[in-house]
Amino acid sequence: MIKKLIKIFIINLTIIFTVFVIADYSIYLKLKYNYNKEHEKFLTVLPPFPTYIEKYKMGYLASSIQYFKKCGKNLGFRKFNINDKFKKSPIIIFGCSYAYGDLLNEYQTINYKLHQLTKRNIFNFGLCACGIQHMLYIINQKFFGFLDNQKPEYAIYIYIPSHLFRLQSKIFPMIQNNGINLQYFLDNGKLKLKNYSNNILYNTFFLRSLYSIIDEINRKNFTQYKYKSFMLANEIFLESKRLLEQDYPGIKFVIINFQTINDGPDYELPFFFNVLEKEGFIVINTEDLIGRKFEYNTKDMAEDCCHPSESTWDTLLPLIVKKLKL
Repeated sequence: MIKKLIKIFIINLTIIFTVFVIADYSIYLKLKYNYNKEHEKFLTVLPPFPTYIEKYKMGYLASSIQYFKKCGKNLGFRKFNINDKFKKSPIIIFGCSYAYGDLLNEYQTINYKLHQLTKRNIFNFGLCACGIQHMLYIINQKFFGFLDNQKPEYAIYIYIPSHLFRLQSKIFPMIQNNGINLQYFLDNGKLKLKNYSNNILYNTFFLRSLYSIIDEINRKNFTQYKYKSFMLANEIFLESKRLLEQDYPGIKFVIINFQTINDGPDYELPFFFNVLEKEGFIVINTEDLIGRKFEYNTKDMAEDCCHPSESTWDTLLPLIVKKLKL
């Protein structure tokens, strides 16, 4: 009787596992097709879609909490631009792939060009696929304690509307990483970090697709979603500013609102930046500087047509330096 039950259990377990693998692989094939279709013009410069097995062997992307825990301070930031002869106070930079300089070489990045224009040391903490919450995590973890002797005068955050979307997304981006996105939440007005375990199921296309669907459902109530994003973003910016001012009294916090005509859904409440300015942030809208919004699929963007090109930084940075008197 026991042997029979064991046999039935093994058969059922095998069937469940087989069905799961088939479903998981089917989702993988659909995602691969969509990726290649959507990016068919840029497949020569973008990373190829991983094979099914490769995906399960992939490490975490910087946006995931597991990546930050695993890598600690060795997160793969851009090379810091330091010249011991420069006497002006340094600048620290935060943001996503825009700040990091995706598809740009070392000498085309915002940090290198600012270094040359301002004669200041530049410390770029931008990371691909990251956002506002990752800035706070980096500041909280004292990943730049070595700056204590540098006394930075400015913190610059490169903002794009997608950063509000990323605040509440469990899965971002969908394909390139195996971990849950780093997230904060508000508990009685206090920011707390969501602490996800390192679960192997996060690697599966089935579970990641399920989380992606949940994210999409959460965005259905657009007004509530926008308000929650505003509250989170505002508190994270404020806490980041408070912590920086605590370590570096007098530091100025600048938000560069990088505007394109391809920004997608409007996740911002109309008073979002007005509130931040009242709270002491310096907000610079790129449209105000150059008289227009940037545009995908033009010379404004790098080879993938959706990240700033070198010429864009060559246009913007002298104007920013002049406006801030850097």
